[in-house]
Amino acid sequence: MSFHVAHQYLGSVEKIENGIVAVSTLWADERVHYPLHALPYTPADRLSRGRSDPSFRTKPQPAAILAGRARAAGLAWKATSTGSR
Repeated sequence: MSFHVAHQYLGSVEKIENGIVAVSTLWADERVHYPLHALPYTPADRLSRGRSDPSFRTKPQPAAILAGRARAAGLAWKATSTGSR
């Protein structure tokens, strides 16, 4: 079993199931969406110290990392959210 798989809310199926949640960036225009970056979200219960584990991140934290990567690459960007609670 993957370290990132957990019983959590999955936006793609709009319910709580076992699965992996990822934070991602994509380039988009009116015709196409092209994925750029992705980071898996690690649920607190997968970490040895839970939410107090130094490596625990809430979803906005990896999103900020990815936004920084897009900015560093010279890409215009805006934040959106799909399927998260």
